[in-house]
Formats: sequence, structure tokens, C-alpha cells
Amino acid sequence: MTPRTLLQEATPQAVVTGGGAGAVSAVVSDSRAVVDGAMFVALRGLGVDGHKYIEAALSRGARAVVAETDAPPGLAAGLTWARVPSTSAALGPLASAFFGHPSRALEVLAVTGTNGKTSVTWLLEQILLSCGMKPGVLSTVEVRYAGQRRPTRFTTPPADELQALLAAFRDAGCTHAVMEASSHGLVQGRLGGTRVAVGGFTNLTRDHLDYHGTLEAYRDAKRLLFTDLAEAGCFNVDDAVGRELAAAFEGRRRTTSARGLGDADLRVEDLRSGLEGSEATLHTPAGQRRLALRLLGRHNVENALVALGMAELAGVPLDSALAALADASAPPGRLERVPGPVSVVVDYAHTPDALDNVLAALRPLVAGRLICVFGAGGDRDPGKRPEMARAVARLADLAIVTSDNPRTESPDAIVADVVRGMPVGAAWEAQVDRRAAIERAVAMATPGDLVLIAGKGHETTQTIGTVQHPFDDRDEARRALAGRVAR
Repeated sequence: MTPRTLLQEATPQAVVTGGGAGAVSAVVSDSRAVVDGAMFVALRGLGVDGHKYIEAALSRGARAVVAETDAPPGLAAGLTWARVPSTSAALGPLASAFFGHPSRALEVLAVTGTNGKTSVTWLLEQILLSCGMKPGVLSTVEVRYAGQRRPTRFTTPPADELQALLAAFRDAGCTHAVMEASSHGLVQGRLGGTRVAVGGFTNLTRDHLDYHGTLEAYRDAKRLLFTDLAEAGCFNVDDAVGRELAAAFEGRRRTTSARGLGDADLRVEDLRSGLEGSEATLHTPAGQRRLALRLLGRHNVENALVALGMAELAGVPLDSALAALADASAPPGRLERVPGPVSVVVDYAHTPDALDNVLAALRPLVAGRLICVFGAGGDRDPGKRPEMARAVARLADLAIVTSDNPRTESPDAIVADVVRGMPVGAAWEAQVDRRAAIERAVAMATPGDLVLIAGKGHETTQTIGTVQHPFDDRDEARRALAGRVAR
């Protein structure tokens, strides 16, 4: 496909100058990824403006440029220049057209929300696999499809990378794509050009205000999945924003409630939860069922219900989905138990609401003390730091405040921000060194106590400055537990 043909199909509003005759070899937004014959789309980001890298892209062999500026005088022969109102809005449709619109050959299921996205995608994958389908998955943890696994840099990849992955899913014979839709990704148009068959919403609590500025802007970012993309939607109406989105949504929908709200399509009552899992009575439009999960906590019941509703909207029979959920395991780093002489659990909870949910799930199961190791990320919304402290102090017997990806901020300053939220009388310690904090918690625990190490979950690095250092909470917990045995 020539540049002009591709532009006419994907961005008919573009003002095109020049016109190379050769076929476009790639559509990319990173000048370092340009190959001979590529179309380079210059994105304007918060910290980087792709327009500054147009010359670099041309030097690497780009034959077409899509920008928000006019073509320079004397455009070289054989080059195509397209001016568009928004390169972010153009990239997805261009990449989708280049790859032959892969989302049209897949059922794309996308979930958004502050917490629970990874768990919902994990459960959906297991439901679809159990029904003989072939899902590809894009999540915070990794990309998985057709027996392949690869790490991912983003919860929702840039639009050109996303379309390449969807094309890989299609070409590998996948039937579905299950993905997380982050607020950043939605605002930046990363799902542009993607046909989303079913959208899901988990919840909305304070996070990412360093990027969005206000909770209202953050909410509006999540809303884009349902106003601009999803053909059907599943909404957790235990959440106020979920109720708002469900009421406004005009497509096919399912509503869910883990608190027994009477008007929800899928709602549970008589919830019972233990270390081995959860069980409840499920009310559905098809009648009453038993919901059994190997996951604990009301927040995981909420996640499972969203996965169930999304699966139903995608055509999975209710009873088949319930049978799959009964066998489904928890995703890595989500209430993951680390075996040893005292109970240790690792979880990704890194927002006030997530910490509250996880601690509330564990609190009734602990005979002794509940000890929580946690920290707040650097270069992120500082306003949530004291709120995290208050959430932990409400339910934990002892908090150990430590570092969690301090990035370019002072670790000591971040810890100081967190402990400002500790109520008078709360039991807490500060240990900036995360390894030492984990060792301290495990060493002081006695039989009957439980240590929750929160914040990283599945992550395997600690970012200090701009360098990622190997660090896995699960490995550190194993090391600390082994040290107890050695003593």
C-alpha cells in the first residue's frame, strides 16, 4: 500500500504533500524503530515531541511523515508528508489499516479501572481457554498468546505496537484479544483503530493524578472506553462511577455487584471467604447459581463478576464460565502466598483503595498480627501517599513504610510523605531499604501472624533514579524466610 493510499483509507482529513510510489514497510512512532520505507508518525508527548525526531527518522529511511505541521519547503522527491490535526488520533487508524485491521478478525475484550484490570484479564483468559477458544492477552504482567510469553513495557502499548500485537494474535490463530485499557492509553488514543467488542469497568479510586490532574479528568479518561470504543459493556455498580457509566451506556450491557445490589444483573449474597478461596450465592437473569473461586476477598469477587459478565457478553455460556472460574488460579503477584514457617503474602496493591481491599480480605483470616510492608512510588501523585498510610493503619497491626520505585525522588522524602498520614497511636516503623524492611517484617513475625508485602506484586525490578535494579518481593521473602530457618 502506498503512503497516499494508506492515508486516504485511515486519515482522509490529512493534507498530503508529495507522494512516493513505494509501498509502506512499517508504521512507527519511535524514530529508532524506523526501517527503510517506513511511515513515521510524530507524536507530541508530555516529555518528548516526536516532531524533533523527523530528521532522524528520514535519515533512517522513512519515506512518509505524518505530523501536525506543514511540509517543509522543497520536500525531497519520493517523500510523502501528511499534516493532520492530531497525530495521536491518526496513529491507531494508520497502524490498523497497515496491518489489515486485525481487531476485525478478533473479539477484543478490554477492561479499565483503577484496580483489578490484571485480575480480570487473567480470569477471562482462563474462561476462554476452558471453552476451547484461543485468547491472546495484553496485560501489565506480560503478553501471552499461542504458547508465547514476552514482557511488556506498558499496560496499554502505543497504538502502533498494539496493532502489531493484534496482528500477531490474528496470524497465530487467536480468536480473542483480552487487554487492559489504561487511562493513559485511552487519553492518548492508543486504542484508536481497534474494534472493541466488549468493555469492562472495575472501579475508580484516586491514582495517576500526577498525569490527569483531577479525579474528574481521570474518570473522563476511563469513560472513553464506553463512549468511543466498546460495543457492549460490563460495569461494577458497587462503584459510584460504575453506576454512572452503566446508566449512560447505550449498548448491550451487564451490571455486577459483590454487595448484593438488587438491580444488578449478576449479584452475590452470603459471601464466605477463607485462605483457600471464596464462595457465594449468585443471582443471574437465568436464575440462581453457586459462585466458587480459589481467590479470597470481596475485591476478587468483584473482579470475577466483571470477568463473568464480559464473558457472557462475548457469547460464553454462563454455566461454562462459572465452571472455569471455580478452577481459575490467581494471577502472579496478586495475594500470592510465599511458603515458609510464617505466613507471607505478596500483592500488587499500591493505591489506598487496593491496600484497603487486600487488608480487609486478610484481616479476618489472621489469628495474630497483620504486618504490612508498603511504600509509595516516586514521580507519581504525592497526594495519595498519606491516604495509603491511613488505609494501612486502619487494618494492619504494624506498618513498615519503605521504598517502592522511588525513581528520581528522594526515598527518604517519599517515606516522610507517607508517614504524615499515620494516625496518632498507629504502630509503624520506617525502613527505606526495601530488602531490610522485608527482612525485618519476616524476622519479627511469629506463628499466627501474617506479613503482607504490598506494592510490587509481579514486578521484578526496583527503579532508583532512572535505573531498574533486579528486585522481586517474592524472592526477597523467600530469602528472609530461609534466614529464619537457618537461625
